[in-house]
Amino acid sequence: MNSKKLLAFMLLVSVFSFSTFALDLGDITDLLSDTNAKNPATFNTENISTGLDDFTFSLIKTAPSTVSHQNMWASSYIGQLLDLPPHLGGGVSFGMAQLKTEGLATVFKEMGLTYDVKNLFLPTLTFDVRIGGLLIPFDLGVHGMMIKNPLEFNIQETVFSIDYGTVGADIRIPLIKEEGALPNLSIGAGYAYSKGNAGINVKEGTACVSAGYESQILQATVQLSKKILIVEPFVGLRGTLSSNKRNWSWNYDGTKVLDAKALESLGEEGQALLKETKTFDSGDWSGFAFNKEDPNYTAQIFAGIGIDFLFIAQGTLNVSYDLVNQIWAGGLSLRVKF
Repeated sequence: MNSKKLLAFMLLVSVFSFSTFALDLGDITDLLSDTNAKNPATFNTENISTGLDDFTFSLIKTAPSTVSHQNMWASSYIGQLLDLPPHLGGGVSFGMAQLKTEGLATVFKEMGLTYDVKNLFLPTLTFDVRIGGLLIPFDLGVHGMMIKNPLEFNIQETVFSIDYGTVGADIRIPLIKEEGALPNLSIGAGYAYSKGNAGINVKEGTACVSAGYESQILQATVQLSKKILIVEPFVGLRGTLSSNKRNWSWNYDGTKVLDAKALESLGEEGQALLKETKTFDSGDWSGFAFNKEDPNYTAQIFAGIGIDFLFIAQGTLNVSYDLVNQIWAGGLSLRVKF
C-alpha cells in the first residue's frame, strides 16, 4: 500500500474539513512534495465506511451457509440409542461457504490496494456428535467449530485476516422409517450461534480496518435418504431465520510514515489532522422478525451422498445452495458410526 498517497489525501480532506487548522495549505503541500507524495485517484473515507457496512452484511448472509454443512449426515434418521447396536456416532467435517466480497473490494480499492477478492470461500473444520433418541424416535446432533486466520494473506505490506466460529445443535424426527423400498424421511429443527471478525492491518499501523458479526440462526429442515448397499444418497430443503449484530471500524494515522522533521513542521494541530477514526456498532440483536430489505431468512436446497467403509465408518459429501443470497457451500465429513 502507498501510505504517502493516503497521507496526501487525508491532509487535503482535513484542511477543508477543519477551518481551525493553523498551517497554510501551501506549506502542507510543500511538505508532501518533499516526500514525493501524490494524491490518489479514489481514496474516499465514506466509501470505506460503505464498503465495510456491505461486507458485514455479507458475513451475516454467509453465516447460515457455513452452518448448513456442519453435522450433516447422509441418513435422514440414524435410529434409537437404546437398540442393538446403539445408534450414535461422531467425527469431523471439512467445508467451505462462498463469501460475497463486493464491500471488501471497495475497501481495498479505496485504500489503494490491488487484489482480486471476487471468489473468497470461508473454510470450516467442525467436530460433531449425533445420538439416537430415547423412548420416542428422534436423533440429536451437536457441533462446534473455531478457526483463526484461515484466509490470512499479505497485499502490498498489508495483512488481511479473519477468524470465526460456530456452535449449534439440532433434533430430527422421522416421518417415514427406512424399510424395504421405503426411504428415511425426517423433519428437523436446530439452533446455531456464529461469530466472526475480519481485519486489514497496514504495515507500521498506518491504517487498520475491522469488521465483525454475530448471528443466532434458527433452522427447519426436511431430508430424504435411501440406503443402497454401502451408498446412501440424500436430498433436502432447509429454511433459516437469523437475528444478527454487526460492527465495523477503521482508523488512519498518517504520522507513522513521517520522519521527525516532518512531524515537527506539522506541529500538534497538523498531526491531529492526520489521524481519523470512524466506528459503527449495531448494538442490540436485530431480532427474528422477517426483514425484507436486508433478508435475514434463507431457503437452502442440499444434496449429497454417504459411502460406508470399514464397517463402522462413513464418508459424506454434500453441497448446498442458498436460493435467497445465491451462495454455494459444501462439505466432506469422516465419521465413525454405529
